[in-house]
Amino acid sequence: MINTLLDAAKDKTGSDYKTAQLLGVPFQLISDWRGARKNPQPEDHALVAALAGLDAEEALVRAIIEKHRDKPKGERLLSALGNVLRRTGEVVTLGFFASVVWGLIPGGSAPASAKTMTAEVATMCIM
Repeated sequence: MINTLLDAAKDKTGSDYKTAQLLGVPFQLISDWRGARKNPQPEDHALVAALAGLDAEEALVRAIIEKHRDKPKGERLLSALGNVLRRTGEVVTLGFFASVVWGLIPGGSAPASAKTMTAEVATMCIM
């Protein structure tokens, strides 16, 4: 997950070196995270996500849950924090699948009724 966030941050900053500077960490730490030699803390996930212009709260929650995966605490955290992921993830997933489906339609555009239905379902997921 951290590599995806670092890639997005690098796209914004231009380099891993600049990303490290903006995060206030040594460049070697970024390299260690990328190479899985060191594990970033959940707070680092949030900071990298924010730098990349992504949802820092979602990155923080995902990192906390991942840190405690396969442990009893992880199950409790998933139960307690899962609502954050559902609020953010369902709409993203719905949008992704809708775009894939409509991309497969010759001409690449969805009928107006399908677009309306997709918007209504997305609104229900947010509520």
